[in-house]
Amino acid sequence: MFKDVLTVAVVNFHAFRGDVDRNLSRICGYAEAGAKRGADIIVLPETALTGYINDKNPVKEEKLHRRLAQSVPGPATQAVCEITKKYGVYAVFGLPERDGDAVYNSAAACLPDGTARVYRKLHLPADEFEWADRGNKPLLIDTPWGPVGVGICYDVYEFPELLRYYRAKGARLVLNPCAVSTAVGTQHQNNSLRAAVTSSQLFIASADLFGMDGDLRMQGASSILGPGDLRSGVALYAGDSFGDSTAEQGEMHIATIDLSYTQQTPISDMFEKGDRTGRPDWRPELYREWLDDVLSDPKWQEKF
Repeated sequence: MFKDVLTVAVVNFHAFRGDVDRNLSRICGYAEAGAKRGADIIVLPETALTGYINDKNPVKEEKLHRRLAQSVPGPATQAVCEITKKYGVYAVFGLPERDGDAVYNSAAACLPDGTARVYRKLHLPADEFEWADRGNKPLLIDTPWGPVGVGICYDVYEFPELLRYYRAKGARLVLNPCAVSTAVGTQHQNNSLRAAVTSSQLFIASADLFGMDGDLRMQGASSILGPGDLRSGVALYAGDSFGDSTAEQGEMHIATIDLSYTQQTPISDMFEKGDRTGRPDWRPELYREWLDDVLSDPKWQEKF
């Protein structure tokens, strides 16, 4: 049996653009501080190691993220993994990751055994494609609380397919390192997170950048959301919503959550062997047929 109750920390983090040493020192500091405050999992934002904004250099290999990209395992993950091993915790943070000629917008997951795994962002919005390659695999981390999924920003806000996959595989918690700027407004992300919690019946722990990053202002609003009071509502367990007056402060939010709430709401039968029918309501065998139909449709193929 998996444990149900754990403590999660999410960090509003300001990344000093291009200053890897300074950012890494602070990433390690937050990971250690979170562990000392009792957090089992500490989440930091997308591209926390370097800053988010794409530079305007027309030469791809000379762009900041590609110049500063690190391997996983590598120097940054080694430093963070020393902390996670010392304290027996998990820590996730964003970085540009190099693997051969490819560079990904990645999230490194540092584990209690001192090893690291990596998630590569699947969907690239705006101008991220100018420096990053697309990833193609989900990431589930084995923990005492069951599998925990990882997504990055656009993957989580806009693509419920990923969250449904994680939930069907047994995940009750998804970690979401993100970099959300004021350019995208405030309410869309709030609505997306709340809809995801409800429709996929899971907890989401989001960590966002804050402050100026080049000419973009990052919103902060790191938060922990999940099912509340054994009903299908959404509870904000820690942090802020996008647009809140306190969202843009540099701080760490911590909450102790009960993952069993995902199995005690009126629509828990979606992914569980329900009392009504003896089977889950979610029907992937149908969705697979529909997706195969999309892939074989000449109108879809023309888009590629």
